[in-house]
Formats: sequence, C-alpha cells, structure tokens
Amino acid sequence: MEITMKESTMVCPAEETPNQRLWLSNLDLVVTVYHMSTVYFYKPNGSSDFFDTKVLKESLSKILVPFYPVAGRLGYDENGRLEIICNAKGVLFIVAETTSIMDDLVQDFTDGSKVPQLLPKIDYSGGISSYPLLGLQQLKLNMPIDGRNRLHPPLPPGYFGNVIFFAALFTRAGDLLSESFIDTVKRIHEILKEMDNEYLRSGIDYIERAPDIEAISRGPQTLR
Repeated sequence: MEITMKESTMVCPAEETPNQRLWLSNLDLVVTVYHMSTVYFYKPNGSSDFFDTKVLKESLSKILVPFYPVAGRLGYDENGRLEIICNAKGVLFIVAETTSIMDDLVQDFTDGSKVPQLLPKIDYSGGISSYPLLGLQQLKLNMPIDGRNRLHPPLPPGYFGNVIFFAALFTRAGDLLSESFIDTVKRIHEILKEMDNEYLRSGIDYIERAPDIEAISRGPQTLR
C-alpha cells in the first residue's frame, strides 16, 4: 500500500490557553511513554463537507481550548520528574491519500503488517519535549464496487461496460490495531450495504446531468 502525504501541520488552540506545567501522578509515570495508536473508520453521510479538512482542523483547534494540555509537550521538572508543559504548541495533523483499495489492506490483515502505514509518522529524534502528545492522520481509502448485480433489474452477464463504483472510508488512524478481523469486515460490510440500486442510479443520473464529465472526480463524495 502506497500512501502519499498531502499536508502536515500543527493545529494549535483557537484561543489563548493557560501557560503552566502540570504535575503527573505516579500512575501516569508507571506507564511507558509512547503514542497509543487507534484507527477509526467513518461512513460518508452524504454531506458536502463530510470530513472536510478545513472543518476538521477548525473543530480540532476549538476543542483544544478546554483540553489545552493535549496541545502541550512533555518535559522534566528540576528533580527530573516527567510533567506536561502547557505551551500550546499544537497537535500534529496529517492529510494523506492512497490509490489502494480496502482489499489491499484486509487481504493479509491477519498479521497486521500493513496497519502501521495508516498511522501518522512522528519524528522522535528531537527528544521528549519536541514531539506532540497527539498525532492525527486523515486518510482516504477506496473500495471498488461491481454494480452489475446491485442494479435492478441487473445487467446481463455478457455486459462488459464499466459498472465499477467507488466507496470510501475516512480514517483517523488506529482502531485496526485493537479490533478483531471480524469487526473490520463488519465495518466494510456496512459500507457495501449502502451501495444499493438507489445509490448507484443516483450516481448514474449525476453523471448524465454533468456538463463536463472529465471534470468529475472519481469517488462517492461526487456521486452521493
């Protein structure tokens, strides 16, 4: 699976937040310092701004105001005790895309070898105070759907024209690491159930009405 990073930015709180240091309890300190990885899949809801990058970043900056420690960095006090430095330096937000389809991911999913590619890459080389406490990656995955048997009435077996439709899942990078293979299959199945006769014909109607077919980008967001 080849993933292309389109944008990498730091999203900071939308308003001024307290500049302070937060003491960590012993329960915090007994846990190994690392980023916990989680992947989420979201079904398109038909909205024109579904998973719009600008909307996501604006929402993230607003929620970082009450949860301002997340936008800080780790550091040590004068006694060498780990603490959170609330300096509003922001959280990492990455926008990525892939031409791969969902089948490329789940085909050999039993070993989880491809899942790390869905996660944001964080640079740890600068030391513990250099990297963000939270990293998010927005990634679009495609699923090709054969519409021959989903249309009513179905197309004849000998029809060899293109009837491939695309469905997409947007991920925030991570649940795949913790959930079972069956749960992942269920997520995909729910998306496939939406690709019914009504959905596919709405896509066909949209293309028929388009003044310039070449200007239509491929994807469910244009056919919804």
